[in-house]
Amino acid sequence: MPELNKDEYGQILTVNFATDLSTATELKMYIQPKYGEELEKTATLGTVNISVGDENYLANQYIVYTTQDGDIDQSGQWRKKGTAQMNSTTKNTTDYTHFTVLD
Repeated sequence: MPELNKDEYGQILTVNFATDLSTATELKMYIQPKYGEELEKTATLGTVNISVGDENYLANQYIVYTTQDGDIDQSGQWRKKGTAQMNSTTKNTTDYTHFTVLD
């Protein structure tokens, strides 16, 4: 994932589940600076195949969140993860992945 800049917004964050999410009823992305509060954001389903760095994300297997003003408010190491509520008894959660925010 490319690096972001502090106070930048309108940037797309993605989280790959590598499993079909097309029947999920709720998609969330959690972003958190190394020192600070975790932010819970409503995500959308990625519906086309894309490449992120050297990885290929398949349609309906990843989530997308576009950063808003105030989300990325400090530089340093950040992490992100996703959750997908599949039905009343199943919720999928990814591991955290890390990204850098520059000053």
